[in-house]
Order: sequence, then structure tokens, then C-alpha cells
Amino acid sequence: MQLNREDWNRAKNNAIKLENEINRLSDIQCVILLDRYREFFALATEIRKYFKDWTLLREDRNRLWNMFDKIHAPISAEYGRLQENRRYASENNKDMILKGLRETYFQARGARNLTEINQARTMLEEVLSRLKNSADNSAGTLLPKDRDECWTKVKEVRETIHDRRTEINNLNFQSLICDAREALNEADSGDPRKAKALVRQVQNSLKGSAMHPEQYAQIRLVLDKAWQTADGCLKEMAKEREHRQQEFKGRMEDKIQHLQSLIRQKEEYISALMDQIEKCNELERGARTEDYADRVRGWRQEKQNRIDSVHSQIHDLESKIRFSEEKLRAIA
Repeated sequence: MQLNREDWNRAKNNAIKLENEINRLSDIQCVILLDRYREFFALATEIRKYFKDWTLLREDRNRLWNMFDKIHAPISAEYGRLQENRRYASENNKDMILKGLRETYFQARGARNLTEINQARTMLEEVLSRLKNSADNSAGTLLPKDRDECWTKVKEVRETIHDRRTEINNLNFQSLICDAREALNEADSGDPRKAKALVRQVQNSLKGSAMHPEQYAQIRLVLDKAWQTADGCLKEMAKEREHRQQEFKGRMEDKIQHLQSLIRQKEEYISALMDQIEKCNELERGARTEDYADRVRGWRQEKQNRIDSVHSQIHDLESKIRFSEEKLRAIA
């Protein structure tokens, strides 16, 4: 197409400006830094638009396009290789992070106690450290899609750890609240000493059991009630035992006094018999006939037999006193 002078001059000016832009593009130092690539491709996009919108002479268009393509094509190819390498590195890094998250998930799901839950948390922290470092390490930087996938999985694993911790809390709570209620029932209607022993057992179990603070508080409330109830029962039992002991002591003391009184009576009886024996001795010495003397000796023997019998009775009474005194010493 034949251009008039004015259009021809405009086309030549456009060619000069476009060549300047292409030279600017050539001056950009395309290193690995991503922001320089952005600058390069942003300017390349503008240059393409100039080729489309500006009037150019055919020979200038061809020369300038070859000049542009000579600069743009190798950089574009290099950028494509870098992007492919970055996608490959991101995929590998993502796979390692997801592998760590899977291991953390199974550790959390299989956790049986707080120690194993904490192991899962430690594993998650290690994975998170790798995930956060991927934002600063160009060799292991994650692409946005891969990063989002990893963070989605992190959220799932966090929820799994939280849910399993809650399950363990509830299992521990259900077990220990049952034991605490057993202690309370024992205190209410069983053996208060056994109830206190159960309370101590539950308290020891609480020290190593994971639970929510409110669950701890609920169990301690039941244990406190069980302890106070058992303690009250033991004090009441001690009072009753003291009362029974005092009653028993009174009965034993009365019995001892009664036995001692019987002994005194029997000793007085023996003394009277001894006097009677002395009289028999006098009668025997003054007897006028042997027949009478024999009768007196018979009386004396009867009295001696009574004395022997009473001594035996006194011995039995003294044994009963000693037995009663031993009982008193046993409750002292």
C-alpha cells in the first residue's frame, strides 16, 4: 500500500520508538529473579501490542520483529524451563510434605494417650517448618496450587489431632468419673476406709490422664464429696467405738469391783471358818470321850473342806479379775 508523506513519516517514527522499546527489552538482565522476568514479559506484551496497533513499513516491521524474536524467544524458552523445573521441585516438595502429613494423621488417629498425641503435634510442627520454609527457599518453593493443597491437608490433620485429643479426654473422663462415683457410693453405703483408698487411687490416676479442665474439676468435686462423706463416717464410727469402749470399760470396772467384793466376802468367810476350826481344836482337847473327840474332828474336817473350796472359788474369781483387767488394758 502506497503511503502519503505524512503517514510514511509517522511509520518511520513508530519504527524508531519500537526499536527503542526492543532495545530496552534487550537491556533487562534476565536472571533467576522472578521480578525481572515479570518486567521482561510485561514489556514484551506491550511491544506485541505496538506491532499490532502502530503503522510500520513492511521492511521495518520484518526487521524489528526479527530483532524482537531474537531477544524474546531464548528468554521465553529459558523461562519455560525454569517454570518446568519449579513445577517439578514444587511437586516433589509437596509430595514430601503430604507424606509427613499422612504419617502425622495416622499417628494422631492411633494415639492412645497424651504422650502419643504430643508426638503427633511434634511431627506436625516439623512438617509446618518445612512448609513455611518453602516460601523462602527458591529450590523448594511451592507453587500456589501445591501450597494450597498442603495447607488444606494441614487443617485436616490439625482437626484430627484435636478430635483425637478430645476422644482421649472423654475416654479418660468416663473411666475416672465412674471410679470417682464408685468411691462416693462406697462412702455413702459401704466401707469408708475402702472409699478413701479408692479416692487416692483416682487422684493418682488423674496426674497422668489428659482431660479438659472442666472434666478435671467435675471429677475432683465427686472425689471431695466422697472423701468428706467417708471422713464423716469414720469420725462417727470413732465416736460410736469410743462410746462402746466407755460402756465396756464401765461394765468391766463394775465387774472387777463386784468380783473383788466377792473375794472379800469369801475371805471373811474363811476367817470365820478358821475361828470355828480353832474352837473345834479346843473342843477336841477338852473332850471327855473318844467318841466326842471323833465327832469334833469330823466338824473340823468339814470346815477345812469348806475353806479349801472357798480358796478354790477365790482363785477362780482372781482369774476372772485378771482376765477383765487384760481386756481393759487392751482398749486403753
